[in-house]
Amino acid sequence: MTRIVPALLAGSCSAILLLWATPAWSCSLIGLPQSFQFDGETVPSNVSGALYRYCEETFPAEDPELSLVDADGEPVDFSFERHRHGLYEVIFEEELVADTSYTFSAQTDCPGDFEDQWTFETTTAASEPVHLGLWRPTDPMQGTVQYPEGGACTMEAEAAYVELEFEPAPDGEAWGKAIAFETFVNGQIWEPKLTLGEPAPAGTSRLGWGEERVYALCDGILPSSTENAPNLDEGINRVEIRTWLPGTDLFWTSESHSFVIRCEEPEDEEPQDPDGDEELDADPDSDDSELDGDESGWCSQTGGSPGDLVWMVLVGLFVWRRRA
Repeated sequence: MTRIVPALLAGSCSAILLLWATPAWSCSLIGLPQSFQFDGETVPSNVSGALYRYCEETFPAEDPELSLVDADGEPVDFSFERHRHGLYEVIFEEELVADTSYTFSAQTDCPGDFEDQWTFETTTAASEPVHLGLWRPTDPMQGTVQYPEGGACTMEAEAAYVELEFEPAPDGEAWGKAIAFETFVNGQIWEPKLTLGEPAPAGTSRLGWGEERVYALCDGILPSSTENAPNLDEGINRVEIRTWLPGTDLFWTSESHSFVIRCEEPEDEEPQDPDGDEELDADPDSDDSELDGDESGWCSQTGGSPGDLVWMVLVGLFVWRRRA
């Protein structure tokens, strides 16, 4: 009996420690994906280049080993230039062949089991564009946004924001996903991640191609402000989006849009009894009460899951019994 009680206590404590540690541990094991601008797309054969994003937001000590081959496995000559935080511009040295499949590959030391090879198709050549398109903004809104915090978890909080959507001009439609975008807010590049370990894909915003959301948090834990993703304050914010064709000096800057982004206080509403007009009784100290506010946070479960946790606890108890 004296041996069973300590064993149960040890097993309980182990389970509690594992439950407490698993979210942070899982988050710390998440990998970081790479991306290539033309992945799965069809582009004109006279494209001059594309963007590739390394898995981290800093450049590696040694550049990744990049390659580009055609459908027959023949290599295609290209060069590349480094841009900000792990973003590379791949510049084709010769015009691609129409109606052909190409494969771009990257050999790196990136963690995780993520894609490192991308295929795209070409169509006939397109005329050099005069105007690619324009960005249309919405009115300021308020709602929930996701953002990473502390390099450990993805958070969700109330924010005031403006959304913008790209409308291609006739010249731009022919170039499709060969067009890349960069967002500038108050004259500074603005490219926050969508979630933990998810840098914005090469050539787009974190929301996807032709979409953007510029926000200021109303509550919650402010993310760490970085050079390429500064926290925005409520008030007037000026947004410009650069639209360009990588590998060329052809780029256009959208009209400068200035918005007043401001958080509005929610109207107080008294909870009502569904069977009458009386206010509901709520015990704020009860275990069943919900957290106030819209802020919530979670850790990615890429490195583990509740099922993994239970299995680990059971294995630990089995090993103890064998030793006993």
